[in-house]
Amino acid sequence: MNTPWQDLRPVQRWTMALLSAGLLGGCGGSASPDAAAATTVPTSTTQGASLRPGLGVISYWGSNADAYRLLPTASLAVLNPEAGIMATGTANTPVANLATWQRSSAELRARGVRHLGYVPTGYFRHDCDQVGVCQTWARIEAQVATYLTQMPDLDGLFFDETAPTTWDCTVFSAQYARLRALVAKYRRKGSPAPLLAFNPGIADACVLDGLQAGETVVVFEGTAASHAERETVLTEVTRQARQRGLQTWHLVHTATTSAALQSVVARARQADTTWIGVTSTGGQWQANENTWGAPPPYWNELVRLLETP
Repeated sequence: MNTPWQDLRPVQRWTMALLSAGLLGGCGGSASPDAAAATTVPTSTTQGASLRPGLGVISYWGSNADAYRLLPTASLAVLNPEAGIMATGTANTPVANLATWQRSSAELRARGVRHLGYVPTGYFRHDCDQVGVCQTWARIEAQVATYLTQMPDLDGLFFDETAPTTWDCTVFSAQYARLRALVAKYRRKGSPAPLLAFNPGIADACVLDGLQAGETVVVFEGTAASHAERETVLTEVTRQARQRGLQTWHLVHTATTSAALQSVVARARQADTTWIGVTSTGGQWQANENTWGAPPPYWNELVRLLETP
């Protein structure tokens, strides 16, 4: 199956639709529960109640510390200084304002907000360094090393672009294993296992088989309308992922009204997902829509909905 990833921007692309729950068959093998990280996830407030998803935010909000102070305790956020922590166009030079990001990270840690550093991985293409197209292993390693050695208050990493531009079910496990090996190489001795999140842009058995229990996978990124259309499939995908000990994440944009927001949250609860992020902005970066560039206008309502059983 060919996937037009090259025409889409990292984290702003639409999640590929599963045509049927049967797509979850296929590649053999499953993740070992022994690899599960010790992380706290949102749970139901009463037995039998719908799971309350936690707030998972793609917070590409620049270096404005006031914006990050909006994040409630126990939420999950992604920090993205400049398509990662490395300066644009360089393979081994951190962003000039690294100290600013270190302070923001320390403050988030003090407030109990879990947060991940953004790492683009180039859709499994590693022969060049071009944003949204390819990333060399040397630059990916530099990103991982800098985050883990220079930002000690981070809870983990968010690996974006973690699927190939031309579909190949056999490559996920090896690619994900190499990313994990980089994390292990630079993990501080005696520190907790970092929380790892992967955004492949597609929910498929090939992806799930490449992951390990305790890790997080984005199983949906798209419009509110698409989220509704794919409700049945997403519920099944999320169920199977959770059975494997994975945390799941839905990212929904173009939810333009309060009613749309409420519907998204209701579906996320029904699907039993771990994390949910919602914004009113569209996903067309070609039209200068900065999808995850600011908290949505209904931010307070979103937080309230997720805090209400």
